[in-house]
Amino acid sequence: MPTNEEIRLWYNEQAKGIPELIDTSSSLEEQARQAHALRNRIRTEARKMMEDQNEAAELDRTNPNRSFEALIQEKMEKKGLSLEEAFLDTIQSAKKTNRVVNEMFGLDAKGNLKGR
Repeated sequence: MPTNEEIRLWYNEQAKGIPELIDTSSSLEEQARQAHALRNRIRTEARKMMEDQNEAAELDRTNPNRSFEALIQEKMEKKGLSLEEAFLDTIQSAKKTNRVVNEMFGLDAKGNLKGR
């Protein structure tokens, strides 16, 4: 069974590839929906692979998969973005991983093994 560190590395690699999986011929909203769905799917898969399911449950509690609508609303309210800007930000941020969670699993802030 892979370690949590290995699973986190896998997760980071999968997230980096999200932009290449989006159908850019779709509307901006649909591209954002695709990015959001891919990120949530990858996050869910990673948590299912974790050996310590109590830790996975804690991540589900502290960093849950949010609905697309809640994510867009939050971006508009907290970042002061327009709807279109929130869609663009969703696409861009889908490939970025959580620094705190990376560090929790022994990776640096950018999602690489520390010291490499």
